[in-house]
Amino acid sequence: EAAIESYVLADGNQTFTVGATGQDVTTGSGDVTVATGAIANLNGSTIIGTAGGTVILRVDADADISGATLTDVDEIHLNADGVDLTATIAQNALITTATGSNSVTLSDAGSTTGAAQVETYNLSSSGANTFTLGDAAQNVCGGSDADTIDANGLTVTGTLALAGGANVIELDNGANISSATISSSGGSYNLNLASGAAVTMTAAQHNDASAISGSGSESITLTTAASVTGEAAIESYVLADGNQTFT
Repeated sequence: EAAIESYVLADGNQTFTVGATGQDVTTGSGDVTVATGAIANLNGSTIIGTAGGTVILRVDADADISGATLTDVDEIHLNADGVDLTATIAQNALITTATGSNSVTLSDAGSTTGAAQVETYNLSSSGANTFTLGDAAQNVCGGSDADTIDANGLTVTGTLALAGGANVIELDNGANISSATISSSGGSYNLNLASGAAVTMTAAQHNDASAISGSGSESITLTTAASVTGEAAIESYVLADGNQTFT
């Protein structure tokens, strides 16, 4: 009930749907799902899990949980297609399930890894972020500060829409960004290759980077033919088929 500020649940497996913003829930033992239902804002709510089962926060529709306190909550599930969840970095780490195509907006800046089940992440503009892709097709919208995106050695096919600042894309061995869409509106991006990494990209991506760095013996394979000037930090280039000029 919306008029009730706090609920303490009995022991046993059950589902409880929150009735109001700020409503507190303490679970008993057992497998318990606390559902957001139609509540779009859990700011001020405290959800306390109890040992003896799995406690899930189920997000049923667009919701902001960034101001909620989650204690001993084991998992967060995005339970519907199209859910846009606003969450903290710590809360993001609890996401294990997402139905359909969903997005997560992070309310604070820092380091985190995308949940593989989430299609799009919007990074915070409250500071610099380091974000590791959780899936090859994951889309990332950068914040206004300088962000670092770690491609995690994946064949990236999503959109990396970076914003202000000197952003960095980290490329581990085997990373392939040639099918990714990369932009840096209001800022720039650098490519940083891990030591000894062999990576793949288009000529345009190579040329659009403000700088390309590597600390060991690295190689770049280009998938398109164009005029390219090799970077001094890269020991080896493999060019695409086609007419081109390489300096």
